[in-house]
Amino acid sequence: NIALGAAKTGRDASACKLSTSAFVIVGDNDEERKGLKGLAKQQIAFPPKGLTLDWYGDMFSDGEVWRTLKNSLYVALVSVVVDTLVAVPAVLAIHRRRIRGATYLTAYLSLGLATPFIVSAIGFLIVFTELGVLRHLTAVALAIAIVNLPFMIWAVASSVLDLGTDLEKAAATLGAEELQQFLFITVPGVAPGVITGGLMVFVLGITE
Repeated sequence: NIALGAAKTGRDASACKLSTSAFVIVGDNDEERKGLKGLAKQQIAFPPKGLTLDWYGDMFSDGEVWRTLKNSLYVALVSVVVDTLVAVPAVLAIHRRRIRGATYLTAYLSLGLATPFIVSAIGFLIVFTELGVLRHLTAVALAIAIVNLPFMIWAVASSVLDLGTDLEKAAATLGAEELQQFLFITVPGVAPGVITGGLMVFVLGITE
């Protein structure tokens, strides 16, 4: 009985120590949580305290930021010009002149988007390195123009198909020459497609 009582007393004492230790730990955690909550209330507030636009001023006053922006704009604009000069004649030849192999030509011009970007990048890297123009921004713009050319082709093709040939035939019956038909009918008719494709190519070019 004495031994049993001692054993019970020992277990009770151990349990008391464990509960006391647990209480101390939990008590410390509660204090830490209260402290973290108070800190969070001080740090996170809406509307934010001390709101300022000074960081934007510091960013735009940095010459490196302006140099990077100028390079991006140059690449994007050159890619738009190249795609416009390639896409408009190609689409007119495919859909107006009905040249042979039009389907294959369209597929060939769309290879820039169909090819995985990593494959295109390695190909451009090899070619530009062999030509010695790897460090030129114009080479970068040309690469981006090739990759994004399908967007311009599809947008211009949509406008050409919507325009049709009725207006040009009517102008021809009234004595308009081919150059006049192109300048006053074809160009205004495909302009929406050129603008749409140009915007897509520009956005993709300035972000890539």
